[in-house]
Amino acid sequence: GCGCGLYAKVFFMAHWGGSHFTALCGLMFLAMTVRRAQAMGIMAPLAVEVQSALLSVGDRMAQATSTLRGVALGSHTSLRTRPSFWDEIEKMQRVEGGGLVVVTDFDRTLTSFKGINGDKGEECHDIVFKHASSTQEWADSIKALWEDTRHRFGPFHELSNEDRVKFCDWWWAEANGKMLEHGITRDAVKLAAQKCNTRLRPGCADLIRKCQERNIPFFIVSAGFTDVIEGILEREGVPLRGVVVHANKMMFDDRGVLSGFEGGIVHPHNKDEFQHHPLAAPACHRSRLVVLGDKVKDLESVAGLGDKAVAALKVGFANLGDEEELLSHYDAVVPADGPMHTVSELVDRFLRAGAG
Repeated sequence: GCGCGLYAKVFFMAHWGGSHFTALCGLMFLAMTVRRAQAMGIMAPLAVEVQSALLSVGDRMAQATSTLRGVALGSHTSLRTRPSFWDEIEKMQRVEGGGLVVVTDFDRTLTSFKGINGDKGEECHDIVFKHASSTQEWADSIKALWEDTRHRFGPFHELSNEDRVKFCDWWWAEANGKMLEHGITRDAVKLAAQKCNTRLRPGCADLIRKCQERNIPFFIVSAGFTDVIEGILEREGVPLRGVVVHANKMMFDDRGVLSGFEGGIVHPHNKDEFQHHPLAAPACHRSRLVVLGDKVKDLESVAGLGDKAVAALKVGFANLGDEEELLSHYDAVVPADGPMHTVSELVDRFLRAGAG
């Protein structure tokens, strides 16, 4: 007991410069130690030392523990959090047994809002529309698709939820139909993924490799195209081992020409169907769930899984200044098109705590 206060001071001073998160974990550990001491009837000797230690670092901890304030993790980025964030962190680290699984969106989540050249990065459909064919017929067909879309539905943000589902059912079927009609080829799709302006968020490749090394299931649930997603990952040198992509998967005939799509259409309003994917069983039976997305709608892909998991940590990526909206649904938000390092660091900590 007589070294508790000194231990706390040394711990916080040593770690504060490197990570607010580490310091907070230390505070949580210290609090649990105090509770145990109190239960054992030896709280009195510790009380003065603990109080002194906490006061000495209280000012530094205020920013890290305040609701909806930026919280620094390492030196990479800041993280805005809700109180639920710290609850889930504690659950992730103390629950014994079970495993960890990552379920993530792709466009603007694993990829950055800004592309390689600094302009707006291209999403999966943009990549196929812009790069899979250079013919004027293809360009005219895509232009007609957008004009027909505006004529039929008007501004998307004015649609009711029911009409948005109808929009998605219609638009994805039409877009897929255009690709079939114009005979898009496998080679053209591969080339499109290679030359597009899309880039992975810094730290994304590291996160995926970390999960692969520890056999942590990594699910990408996207309304885009499996072939494009896998092509971008391969371009960035990311192995596909252990990565399961649930998206619109293209099928090609013997000539390498698009002949159809495997399974049903995947769009933003039916992502939860990934739970029926043949390889999705690990996600449905693990006790710790990390969910990543850039829209509130992305959380629907894990609807119901959070109830089964002991702990479900949801991290959103704000690309258009929509932090407040995301904070009302996610436990934490990475602001300003920030990197993936924060999530990678969190997974590291869960693994060290035995959550893998």
